[in-house]
Amino acid sequence: MRRVIVAFDGGTQRSFEIGAQEVAIPDAEEARAWLLEAFDALDCEPTNPMGKLLAVDLILGVARAAGAAGFDADAPWAQRYANAVAALREGEVIVVDVEAFTVARDG
Repeated sequence: MRRVIVAFDGGTQRSFEIGAQEVAIPDAEEARAWLLEAFDALDCEPTNPMGKLLAVDLILGVARAAGAAGFDADAPWAQRYANAVAALREGEVIVVDVEAFTVARDG
């Protein structure tokens, strides 16, 4: 079973199993569209001075803006986020490290 771990400042983590729920895992295009919508809804700012948004920018920007409290406040939203990350990244375990500003495979 695949897993997405979102690590926040101070060692706080949220872990999500992918495929264990009845929530459909989107394809890459749907995942990017969902993350872009969340990025805009959370008033995230592009980190690239040219304004181009890479998938990693969307993944990290949304996690940073939502924070651990945002993930805790809306479990279905948090699972959709994790499913979108899994659709855009390969690996059994994907770690989104907000503090280090990285998205990496672990395993």
